[in-house]
Amino acid sequence: MTALVALLAGDDTKARRRWQLQLTSLVDAIIADAIEASALEFPEEHAFWGGFSRGQSRDIVRALSSLGYRFDGLGGWTDDRYPSQRDLSLALGYAGLDPMRIRTWPSADETESLFRDVTVSADEYLAGMAGDLTLAEMVTMLGRRADGLAEVWNTWGRIRPLLLEEA
Repeated sequence: MTALVALLAGDDTKARRRWQLQLTSLVDAIIADAIEASALEFPEEHAFWGGFSRGQSRDIVRALSSLGYRFDGLGGWTDDRYPSQRDLSLALGYAGLDPMRIRTWPSADETESLFRDVTVSADEYLAGMAGDLTLAEMVTMLGRRADGLAEVWNTWGRIRPLLLEEA
């Protein structure tokens, strides 16, 4: 990001701050979109997540989200609101999995820390949704999150080649 900001702003200190904020907002929007899409990586050795494939784990997270239990992107639950065992069982069913196959359910403390080692796969998500980084792909992918990025979009013809060059 530092290199990209320097290329966009040059030696202008005010422009550097402005571009740093704009690009941070772009990255935040991409990460938020990836979280909403459940583009997450799960620890294979985890007592709960380890029993499922990545796709199954993502389906469980989508089901939990539909029940109001959302990953905050930082290893925890949005608003510190986490599911009970009953809610977790319901989410497994919504994900098309048999809750009866779970031999040991996480305790309340373990459920509270269920996302501790889960990470966001924003790069994978971006590559899958807007791999060519065209303006149309980016705006479509980000939807309403794209609204606050007018300066980025107005300069996208200059930014896009720099991003593709770095990749």
